[in-house]
Amino acid sequence: MFKRALKAEDSQRRTITLMLVGIPNVGKSALANSLHKIGRISAAEKGKLKHAAVSPIPGETKSINSLKVASHPNIYILDTPGILAPRIIDAEICAKLALTGALVDSLAGGKALAQYFLSVLNLSDEYHKWEKL
Repeated sequence: MFKRALKAEDSQRRTITLMLVGIPNVGKSALANSLHKIGRISAAEKGKLKHAAVSPIPGETKSINSLKVASHPNIYILDTPGILAPRIIDAEICAKLALTGALVDSLAGGKALAQYFLSVLNLSDEYHKWEKL
């Protein structure tokens, strides 16, 4: 990925910045931390390793964090907070986002979320049918 970006860049340019964007809790910060750690090891840099906070709860990243992932040329990753539409009207989309961890479960409603999850399981035919919560 970085090699292609480097080839496309003008040879005079000394810094490349990449931005990670997506819905909450898809692993943007974990990816940024991994790339940063690999970059530090390959550059044999010493000192305290800066890292982005990660959490199983959506909304941990509250601001844009910049992590250096390579030198010569300098490459930085911008880790961003998760983004969603301001309003999610469709109950099924809300349930899907909650089940993936992108939303807090309580926003979808606990009972409605459990019912939706059971309906998905029942449609898959890989599990025994569940009728009650």
